Amino acid sequence: MTQEKDKSKRSEGYDDFLAHVSQFTSRDEEKAFMESIDQEPPQEDLTVNVAERVKRAREQRGLSLLDISRRTGIEVSLLSEIEQGQSAPPLGTIIKLAKALEMKMGYFISGDELRPFTIVRRGDRKVVSRYDSK
Repeated sequence: MTQEKDKSKRSEGYDDFLAHVSQFTSRDEEKAFMESIDQEPPQEDLTVNVAERVKRAREQRGLSLLDISRRTGIEVSLLSEIEQGQSAPPLGTIIKLAKALEMKMGYFISGDELRPFTIVRRGDRKVVSRYDSK
């Protein structure tokens, strides 16, 4: 008897979920809803954060730009531009810097959150939203 009650509770919850989700029956409606709430995430100057974090990590380890250049193969002039925020490093450069400084790449690209971002391979990621999916 209790199993039937549990099953009916789960069924009711699932039906409620389906009713709630059914309002997004088409991508156009979903897109319209997302545009209607019009919430833009706060803009953050990631170049400055990357610059500050690269410089801080390098200085904490007592390394010079030349040391990092030797470890990564990146020109000293480009490293200097990155640290000064004059150049936004591509992802490959951030990976090289993270390895040279023995740090996780997420440290350099995360915002002011307590947890850094985790980079996940395409096949290992989880679907969070179907917004504009193909």
